[in-house]
Amino acid sequence: MALLQCLQEHRGHAVESRKDKATRHWNDAGLYFVRLVAEPSGRETQKIVVG
Repeated sequence: MALLQCLQEHRGHAVESRKDKATRHWNDAGLYFVRLVAEPSGRETQKIVVG
């Protein structure tokens, strides 16, 4: 349980320091996500591997 509390505290700090750029949300499946509300500073992307 301590790890979960630590992760929740860290997550809140990361978003609170950027309140003007992102909002916190929970979806219907109970997953936490961050939605960007500010215009991005660039449009570069990078490849990722899933699976």
